[in-house]
Amino acid sequence: MARKIINDSTHAGRTEFQLHVSQFQSYYTNKNHLSDFTEKKLREYIEKNSFDDQKLILIKSILEDYINGRVAIAWKQGEPVYVRINKNT
Repeated sequence: MARKIINDSTHAGRTEFQLHVSQFQSYYTNKNHLSDFTEKKLREYIEKNSFDDQKLILIKSILEDYINGRVAIAWKQGEPVYVRINKNT
């Protein structure tokens, strides 16, 4: 279901970038049965770690952008990595 977003040969040590499950066509017919693992992992990341105020605001805005389909998330060494999505291209 997930597609490769970036053809990046230097992605050693990180997962593939993922879009939120709501960005897929099948979401609306199956939304009562689907959950997004990356969203859950980001929420747990926020709960289990302590951050300074600026980093907490940044991570919460990344979570919001991810849920709204504005960013794709990958994980590298336990930290989220994100890229902005441009829907006009």
